Amino acid sequence: MYWGGPTGVARRRPVNARDPADPAYAWGRYDELVRRAAKSRIKMVFSIFATPGWANGGKAINRAPRNMLELRNFAYAAAKRYSGTYVPPQVGTQRKQEVVLPLPAVRHWMAWNEPN
Repeated sequence: MYWGGPTGVARRRPVNARDPADPAYAWGRYDELVRRAAKSRIKMVFSIFATPGWANGGKAINRAPRNMLELRNFAYAAAKRYSGTYVPPQVGTQRKQEVVLPLPAVRHWMAWNEPN
């Protein structure tokens, strides 16, 4: 899971970094990925990678954040979102009868696959 970079979840600094619904976060590709994996009965492993420039002083994505609390807050938001109980806010209109299910759970996580 790319935290930062051009395809990252957090390309801009969130106001409430622990809230997975913060508008700065763009989770769409990961939401779709976990839904498809669950449908195919594939267990996911997420590894958080790529520090956003706003968190590391504009350095490359393979550099640690200046304040590790930033990474901890993002990891908290990601874990909450993919806890198996989180129902993302709905975009657009929905039919009254439509049931909105929580996102599938991701139970396996790694921090920084290759920290070099």
